[in-house]
Amino acid sequence: MKKQLWSLACMLLPFAGFLLTCLGAYLLSMQSVNDFLWRSIVIYVMIAIGLLAMLFGVFLSLLQFEKKKKKCQRSQEYPVSTPQVVVPTDGIYIPMSLAPPLYSQNNSEIPDSSWCWEQPPPYSQAVQMQQGQRQQEEAASAH
Repeated sequence: MKKQLWSLACMLLPFAGFLLTCLGAYLLSMQSVNDFLWRSIVIYVMIAIGLLAMLFGVFLSLLQFEKKKKKCQRSQEYPVSTPQVVVPTDGIYIPMSLAPPLYSQNNSEIPDSSWCWEQPPPYSQAVQMQQGQRQQEEAASAH
């Protein structure tokens, strides 16, 4: 209930500030030259309070929106775990992660589905291997 009242206040504050500013501007336009000075001061204070209420209400609304946005983003984060397999090697259990396929620039290549326990090569080595394959294909097509 408290959050709903806060949301209502955040929405009504800019509107109330706008009304207060408009009312002050209207009273200022209706004022004659012979009116009292204190009435002019009250009208100018009313306009200033209306403008401040509008700015503060917009600030609170944006702050509340950012809170809701962050809350939604936090609820959409999913934990990601990488598969890791423990393999016995010479009586010692070694944790090994599953190796991804060789790197490709456009991801259009179908990855090799053969099972591999070795660690993937570094990116620079994978690029050199692909460049070497391209050069071999170009040499074969040139003949």
